[in-house]
Amino acid sequence: MNNTIQLGVDASKSILGCLFKFEIKKDNNELLVIEAGAHFKADEEGFKKLLNKKKKTFTLPFATARLMLVVAIGVARGILHAKTEGTDINGIFIPLIDPDSVLEKDIIIDLLLEENL
Repeated sequence: MNNTIQLGVDASKSILGCLFKFEIKKDNNELLVIEAGAHFKADEEGFKKLLNKKKKTFTLPFATARLMLVVAIGVARGILHAKTEGTDINGIFIPLIDPDSVLEKDIIIDLLLEENL
């Protein structure tokens, strides 16, 4: 089993995103891949406070990142159940993941495109 998490931001639209990927491999072959993303529209005023135009970075607060991760994992669990219902692999589940073991502090995201500022 393997889990991947990606966090991102679209500064031009004040949108935050979290992508959670869950993979099961056997003998180095992919048996199952679930990828779930969640996008969140941020309040523009609050968003601007977290944007550092000079450094071209965005600070995603720990609590917000944690919540985004919990939502994305929950969505992946729902997709897994719905798409495997009635199959032999319906018993596969995404194990409990403690977000605090994955995220420890605020996330600093580098903004790649200057026009997004």
